[in-house]
Amino acid sequence: MTILTRRRFTAGVAALPFLASLGRAQSALPKMTVAKDPNCGCCGAWTDYLRGNGFSVDTVERTDMDRVKAEFGVPAALQSCHTA
Repeated sequence: MTILTRRRFTAGVAALPFLASLGRAQSALPKMTVAKDPNCGCCGAWTDYLRGNGFSVDTVERTDMDRVKAEFGVPAALQSCHTA
């Protein structure tokens, strides 16, 4: 049997604002638009990963991914097959 002491009660009450902020932080994630090649399996897996971690994701299928990266100024060192 666990006894609730004043110290544990106070610690629990003190943690409530922090715990509430975690829920707000997840709802504050930005909405993402992902341009991806329709023939690439990892692009779909990446959008699934983002959604699984709380992001709202719209996908746009493009076969001209080099052009997309150039339009948005993605540096060569940061490019992959999908772009958000």
